[in-house]
Amino acid sequence: MAGAAHVELPAAETANLEEIAKVLAHVPPMQRERVAQLLMTPNYLRKLLDIFRQCEDLEDTPSLHHMFRLMRSIIMLNDTQLLDELLKEEHVMGVIGCLEYDPDLQAPQQHRNFLQTAVVFKEVVPITSQVRRGAQGRQSARQASVQQS
Repeated sequence: MAGAAHVELPAAETANLEEIAKVLAHVPPMQRERVAQLLMTPNYLRKLLDIFRQCEDLEDTPSLHHMFRLMRSIIMLNDTQLLDELLKEEHVMGVIGCLEYDPDLQAPQQHRNFLQTAVVFKEVVPITSQVRRGAQGRQSARQASVQQS
């Protein structure tokens, strides 16, 4: 692997979405862990999700398609810590929103709408305050139910 290039991520900016998507789509297997660590640097994912919201507000379809590609590639890195971060309550709807804009489909999907209106969170096992406290317990339970789906 002496000839393998060192992968770097461009800054999380709207102008770089296409380049970020291309970089993430072609990560060599030996560098997946490193790229996952780069994505976990403070605020990188948050900036990407903020850009997604801006692009959605502006109805910037080409950028939304880039967001779909890069989010799909991020998920396909299959890094546990990265997936846990993506499934956090503050990020999960943005991640799912990115996945609504598949460029191979004629119209955006309605994943968030479906999850917010049709899906009912069912507590299979009672979560007592002794086991889990407050919002942290609910978040852990939601993450577990999303991961099992």
